[in-house]
Amino acid sequence: YPNLKTSRDLQTIGQEDLARSLGQKTGAWIHALCRGEVDEPVKPNLLPKSLNACKSFPASPIEQVHKWLLILAEELADRIEQDRQDFARMPRFLVLHARGAVHFRDHSSQSPMPKSATRDRLYEVGLKLFEKIQGECLPCSRLALGANSFVFDQKDMKKMDTYFVASASEPGNSGALGKRKNIGTSALVEKKKGKAQCKPFFAPAAPSKQPGGCRATESEGEGSRDGIDLNAVDISQQKYILSMIKGAQGPAANSSASKRKSSGGQSNLGQFFATRSSSQD
Repeated sequence: YPNLKTSRDLQTIGQEDLARSLGQKTGAWIHALCRGEVDEPVKPNLLPKSLNACKSFPASPIEQVHKWLLILAEELADRIEQDRQDFARMPRFLVLHARGAVHFRDHSSQSPMPKSATRDRLYEVGLKLFEKIQGECLPCSRLALGANSFVFDQKDMKKMDTYFVASASEPGNSGALGKRKNIGTSALVEKKKGKAQCKPFFAPAAPSKQPGGCRATESEGEGSRDGIDLNAVDISQQKYILSMIKGAQGPAANSSASKRKSSGGQSNLGQFFATRSSSQD
């Protein structure tokens, strides 16, 4: 509805027409909203996601745009400073919105926030942003200058880092990075422990000089290992243990494993031990 400018204008559109254009739910909500009949509870937001300074005015040439942009830059600079004092943060981006008075379409442009968010710097950057879209926005009927994507001040970030400082019993760790390194190291140790725990399962009953300690004896046969019935082990678990063994044996074992795979492969532990037994004999 490009010809509608106010809530009074919107009240002339019936709910059925709004539902056809916007959907049943949105149409009903807009129909009630323009009449002030929405009874949704107000949800307080103590930490605003953006700061904005806006102004609507009659269709104006570029000279009036410069005048209002300077006023908006001063207002936004004050809000940024107040927000910094209240929440110890600074915005990362400056956004300019402008509406043309011909087609009533909004256009926007943004850039990184200048390090010094003063009135003059915001005005200077705002002018450059408007130059990018002025072809679609002149004559202009609305301007808005906004700040968003906040980050906390460096001083505040240093205070947060103290929560992650390593204890005296953990020398060499510092801050959140140290915590992450610690977590990664412990996870790696757990993996190594998991592999180490598999070795006693396949170790020979008596000391053996055979590499890997994984040779099955003739009396045990293909389906057993040190008195353990390998056929009773779930096939998915056997494949997992096989992958751990081949990974621990290095590239040479993986190369030979790929050759065996091309000639039939090994799908369980019994076949693995039988193959190793025949190759070592």
